[in-house]
Amino acid sequence: MLIVDPENHVIVDANPVAAELIGAPKEQIVGSECSRFICRPEHGKCAVTDLGETVVNAERVLQRADGGNRWVMQTVVPVSLHGKGRLLESYVDITERKLSEDVLSKNYNELQETMQRLEHSKNMLQLIIESVPARVFWKDSDLRYLGCNTLFARDAGFSHPEQLLGKDDFSMGWNEQAELYRTEDRRVMESRRPKINIPEPQTTPTGAKIWLNTSKVPLQMPNGEVFGILGVYEDITERRLGEEALQNANAQLQVLVAQVEERNRTMTLANEMADILQACQISEEAYKAIGHFMPRLFPDDAGALYILNNSRNLFETVASWGQTPSAISVFAPDECWSVRRGRVHKVVDPQETLRCPHVAESVPGDYLCVPLIAQGETLGVLHLRPGPPAEAITPELAAVKDQLALTVAEDLALALANLRLRETLRSQAIRDSLTGLFNRRYLEETMEREINRVKRQGIPLGVIMMDLDHFKQYNDTFGHSAGDALLSALGILLKSHIRGEDIACRYGGEEFLLILPGASMEIALERAESLRLAVKEMHLHYAGLKSSTLSLGVAVYPDHGDNGLQLIQSADAALYRAKNAGRDRVVAAEYPEDTNTVALPASSLHQVKVS
Repeated sequence: MLIVDPENHVIVDANPVAAELIGAPKEQIVGSECSRFICRPEHGKCAVTDLGETVVNAERVLQRADGGNRWVMQTVVPVSLHGKGRLLESYVDITERKLSEDVLSKNYNELQETMQRLEHSKNMLQLIIESVPARVFWKDSDLRYLGCNTLFARDAGFSHPEQLLGKDDFSMGWNEQAELYRTEDRRVMESRRPKINIPEPQTTPTGAKIWLNTSKVPLQMPNGEVFGILGVYEDITERRLGEEALQNANAQLQVLVAQVEERNRTMTLANEMADILQACQISEEAYKAIGHFMPRLFPDDAGALYILNNSRNLFETVASWGQTPSAISVFAPDECWSVRRGRVHKVVDPQETLRCPHVAESVPGDYLCVPLIAQGETLGVLHLRPGPPAEAITPELAAVKDQLALTVAEDLALALANLRLRETLRSQAIRDSLTGLFNRRYLEETMEREINRVKRQGIPLGVIMMDLDHFKQYNDTFGHSAGDALLSALGILLKSHIRGEDIACRYGGEEFLLILPGASMEIALERAESLRLAVKEMHLHYAGLKSSTLSLGVAVYPDHGDNGLQLIQSADAALYRAKNAGRDRVVAAEYPEDTNTVALPASSLHQVKVS
């Protein structure tokens, strides 16, 4: 405490604490001007107040005697001492407090600067992540959102990034994907390794399905502690949809390519089958070829080809394929709806479409019947049914298969009609129309071929020349119709009495000839005698016509000729001798060394010794 004379600004008295604070003895302090030690920082050195003025807790700077400064809190009260006006001033040392305040002020300023820098960094970071075209987010160790950019917030259904703070994936309604996200996030945090390009599906708040391509990295402290995760993703929905569209387009293209390849394959097979059918000479060859190609044209189907018989009252199976029984083997023309209607008949659902009577009721499922029509005439029916197991196919493929069946049926109808026409023309060219036997033209073409064949094999060849006895008398007596009936009946008899390799021909008029490959003289004579007896017992379906008799001449290669002409002449000479000997008999041709004619009456054939 100090007592100051306000008029002279001189210290009148001081207590020991003041002397200690000022750092000088009391004797040095008393009598000194107060401005030497006390000053107002805002008013320079002057620290004396006017008399009557009261100062409470004013902060002043005290100058110590050693030149140092101390901060003090001054309180000044006017007093009267010994009748004189004085100022009682008290000072409290607040230097430590002021120093603390300075430190705090400095720290506060520094903190303010740091906060400003942090705010600036935050703003810059937010500006940067807002400039990134991808979606950016980061989470804490509990996988709650610490921040994100606006794109991410909008995808999550929020208008501002701050609305996501503290939320997790479950609280945002991503229940379907939340567990997947959580698993991936924890895997990244535990492994401490980034995971790049994670395809993740997501459902938006509006219910739309989108695809995200996400990359996640762990957030680590300088000491290596993981405190969260940073994620960046882009919406690849359009790219994904484009890829799916491309995959679908590729799949469709592959289907189209497969269809084109299958069409090329079937067209190649169909052309090959058509070439084979054109080369076939008889219907049986064509049926075998069809049975060979149809399983390759319709590998997944079972089926059958029916052909109308010569009597035109039944369709008969000529070829079949596949393991599934599809229909009965023979049926009448009115038992197939495709034949009745003259067009394709397809059954997919038996409840909606009538089944053909010829299709077995015990065999369920769909099937297809296609009539084989050529030049307005129905030749047959192509029947197809999916084989076991029935594979589901698209309507487009079903339509392609139906079109293929229709095309194949048209090709088969045309090929079979042409083959039937060729068979008819060939039959007319080589067969006798009355008897159905080969004609003389065919005989002349065949004889030399058969002789060459038996010559290679080293076997004999028998020839039987035969003639109906008194045929002119039959014609004159019963008429030409009766004579034709007799010739036709003989043709039927000959066809029923010959082997498969034998050749029966109408040589001319009432003369007939048999070629017997491999037959010796003994066998040829026995065959001739059998025919002679059969003709006598032949029943004719003609009113008033009696059975006839047969004269036969037998010759054998190589004994009676080296070629066909010589052999026929030898047999004809033997026939002539049989006629002269009384008819109704078999006569063997003469051997070169023989000069006598050998006539064999009916009663003595087996008693004749042939040399």
